[in-house]
Amino acid sequence: MCYVCNTIQPPYTHHCSKCKQCVAMIDHHCPWINNCVGYYTQKPFFLFNFYGILTLAYADVLLTQHLLEDFFRADNEGELDSTFSVVACSLFAIYLGLLFMLVVFCD
Repeated sequence: MCYVCNTIQPPYTHHCSKCKQCVAMIDHHCPWINNCVGYYTQKPFFLFNFYGILTLAYADVLLTQHLLEDFFRADNEGELDSTFSVVACSLFAIYLGLLFMLVVFCD
C-alpha cells in the first residue's frame, strides 16, 4: 500500500515525489524527459540517449569538417576565408556539442 497516494502497490513499485505517482521498477526521475524511468519507459529513455548522442556526434563531426575546410582553404594571399567570429562560433558550437554529449551520456 502506498502511503502517499493511498493506492495498492505491486512489488518493486515506489512512489516518485516529483511525478506524484507510483512507478513500477523505478530507476530515477529524469529531468530531460520530465518523467520517471521505470519498467515501461526504459526503452524510450535508452533510445533517447542513444540517438541524442549520435546526433550530437554527427553535428560535431560536420562542424569540425567545415571549420577545417575553412581553415585550410586560404586565398592566394594566405588569408582565411572565415572571419574570427565565425571560427569562434564554430569552436563554441563544437564545445557545446561535446558538453551535451557528456551530459546525456552520464544521465
